Amino acid sequence: MPEIDTRSTVERNFLIQKTNNTYLVRSDSDRFGKNEITYQSGNREDCLNYIAQRRPERQIRFYIIPDLMSWSQPDYFEKRTPIEKYDSLQEAVARFQELFPQEYNAEVTDRNSAGLTYARLTLGMEWTEQGKHPGAVDLIHVRKGQADNATHDDVKKDLCGDFTFVDGFNTDRRLLAMLRQLEHEIGFDRVALYHDGKATTVPFCLWENEFFEPIGSTEAILESRRAYILLSLQQDYAVDYEIYDNVTAELVDSGRLPRTDYLSFEEAARTALGEPGASLKRCDLTVRDSLLRAVDEFPKKRMEPVILETWWKAAEQQLHDPYNRSQALNLEFMDEMTSRIRSTYDGRSLNGSLSRGLLAEFGAERTSVLLANVIQHRPWDGRFSQDNRRWAQGFSLPHDDMWDKLSHCDIHPGLLDVLTTEVRREIRAQEQTQSQEQPKRLADRLEAARESVQRQAPAQDQNTHRTKSDLEL
Repeated sequence: MPEIDTRSTVERNFLIQKTNNTYLVRSDSDRFGKNEITYQSGNREDCLNYIAQRRPERQIRFYIIPDLMSWSQPDYFEKRTPIEKYDSLQEAVARFQELFPQEYNAEVTDRNSAGLTYARLTLGMEWTEQGKHPGAVDLIHVRKGQADNATHDDVKKDLCGDFTFVDGFNTDRRLLAMLRQLEHEIGFDRVALYHDGKATTVPFCLWENEFFEPIGSTEAILESRRAYILLSLQQDYAVDYEIYDNVTAELVDSGRLPRTDYLSFEEAARTALGEPGASLKRCDLTVRDSLLRAVDEFPKKRMEPVILETWWKAAEQQLHDPYNRSQALNLEFMDEMTSRIRSTYDGRSLNGSLSRGLLAEFGAERTSVLLANVIQHRPWDGRFSQDNRRWAQGFSLPHDDMWDKLSHCDIHPGLLDVLTTEVRREIRAQEQTQSQEQPKRLADRLEAARESVQRQAPAQDQNTHRTKSDLEL
């Protein structure tokens, strides 16, 4: 009678081990033996799929500890903050976002035994398998960073590295997917990794993450006082950057920063700008689409001709479409000018970049014509300077209902006068820059012509005088 194989075919206690370029799945199994290799692949995701087919479904809950320091250092508190339990990730994230701005998260604390300041707001996850084998791990610790000023500017959302050595977590595809979602919903500033009772922190964008694919950390857009900086993290952890003028939307600079040149997206942006102390604000990634669209649209607006005709004259000359496009841009200019003045005027002065932005977007001709039109329609208003009034009278403008409508502007005449002065000054500066560049280019052409004549002249004539025709282009 053959011997009956009573060994269990159930695998359990999975462990993924990396050796060189191969991932090994080890499992305590009566069938295969204790800690035996049961599967291997060059892709960690394949190992997770293998385990997912063999591990029972887990019940997952989330928890929030409003202040973990009340548990780690209870002597400093009257009572511990209660642990709050949530059945869904969305509920836990909403509660986290509600508590994060609280002032206590920005308090300066002592350092714990691992060398970090004490964690305050905490989000974690717990799970069970068929009602047993419970497990839990903190995922996000909010703590004050290195700065001593009690503000939120240096508050860090650390991904707690405990999960990296908790086999019940880092081998579970579903739990790791939750981390991926947390990175998208909340974002991590750093990863806190623990070894031999000590902790080190690594900027999240530099952490060599083999556990889950990030969602939102591979790109960032930051705004400084003068520019937008688009950043993109590459496979080798270098950062590609593009810098756009935040008024004209023109590409100012682009390049690549090696990994050694930065510690975070913010520091990469400051390095790219060459401004170590620049104040930066994170922008939604949709800003990129608006910015790139503006880069494409600004030149088109500048190239559209300004039709200085009445509707009847334009119709006689069969300029219906150009006239309609021109008037649409005229109306857009007036709306943009009005809204930008209202949004940038600080009660004392206009933003100096306002005139430059309007000129970059709509061109010098349209900007000048429409400002002159407003001034011409207000001959009685003494709040426009005589200099600007003489300048405005130099334009020959049409007179009909449409151009009358374009003169209506609900902005204080004093501000319009200041804007007109700045526009005229900016146009003069641009013209001066262009005139300074032209002689340089002309000199290059003259020098090339001289070299050409020298090459063509007979050797014996090289040292003789040359006539004026020798330099003609």
